[in-house]
Amino acid sequence: MVEANGRILEEIKYFLETVSKEYSIRNLVTQTEKDFTRGRKLTLSKWLALL
Repeated sequence: MVEANGRILEEIKYFLETVSKEYSIRNLVTQTEKDFTRGRKLTLSKWLALL
């Protein structure tokens, strides 16, 4: 069970990193370049790693 949870978290982490870095994929989920974003010290991928 713990092993399966670890695999799921790794896959989520990989997905989030890919989406945040790939410009073409990111365009699918944003509407304009002026969409509000906030730079955080504790990013979602770091938060998931802590979880």
